[in-house]
Parts: sequence; structure tokens; C-alpha cells
Amino acid sequence: MINRREGTTDIRDLQAPGGTQSGRSAEKITSGARRGLFSRAVFLMVSAFLLFSCSSAPSPSDAKLIEKFRANETALNNLASSPDNPELRKLLGIKGMHIRSSDPKVILFAFWSKDYVGPGGSSKGIAYSTKEPQNLLDHLDGNPAAGPSNKGVFYMHIGGPWYVYFESHD
Repeated sequence: MINRREGTTDIRDLQAPGGTQSGRSAEKITSGARRGLFSRAVFLMVSAFLLFSCSSAPSPSDAKLIEKFRANETALNNLASSPDNPELRKLLGIKGMHIRSSDPKVILFAFWSKDYVGPGGSSKGIAYSTKEPQNLLDHLDGNPAAGPSNKGVFYMHIGGPWYVYFESHD
């Protein structure tokens, strides 16, 4: 029986197959209780989505990127002179590439990136620049100047036109 005024269903009044009454010890389930369960389920699903979409592996260390550069220097030099080579970028594990300017030539090869919920994100990788860039630091790992709260691109020199970079953007 559904009591529309109270918004409850008494399970004892429901008929089982064959015409007998079932669930004599069943409890009343209110529509408010169902709404509460639904609200909790939605909250849990949204929380799980945010938790998993915001988490990612930590950025690679400066040393790891320098090691990657040394192991692939010839290929990276080829890529700097001819950046439109998706097969080589994929082979090197480059997640994204951004040509910031042509004079001086500045190319960012992202080996790690993270998008934030809402606008913004950060990336870290190896940069090629024909001119010494601004925001040059002696290290990026753990350096508050190169943290996600400071927008911009920060560099650490590897050698020649090559740098490790960290970028934080809106």
C-alpha cells in the first residue's frame, strides 16, 4: 500500500506471487530515506571522480630528465631542428610539445603534465632555446620559485641550448 499523504510504502501490504502477503516483518521505507541514499550515492561517485581525476604521478626529477636527455640527445637535436615528427615524439615518450617562439627559437618538450580541476595545469620536461631564457634557476626540484603557485616557465641549464623546464599556467 502506498500512502501518498505520508510518502511511505508499507512492504507488508504488497502481495507476493500467488496472492499471499509477504514481508510481514518488513519495515516501512520512506521516500525521504530513499532520497538520502540517492544523495549519498551521488556524493560518493563525485568524490571518487575528483579523487581519481586530480591524482597523477609526481613530476620527474631534474636528474631523471637530465638522464633522459643524455640518453636521447641525438634524437632530441633532430626533433629540435624538425619538430613535426609525431613518431619520434611518441618513441621518446613526449606527452606534448609547445613551440613558444621562433626568434629566439624556444621549444618545450613535455615529459609530464598535470591538469588541475578548473583552469590551469603544469608540465615538466626538456626545453630547447637558442637564447638563454629568463627565469633561470640552479635547480627546479623543490624550488618554491618554480612551484605551481607561480605562473610561468622556469628553467635549469643542462648544456648548450638545452634546459630542464617547469611550467605552471592558467
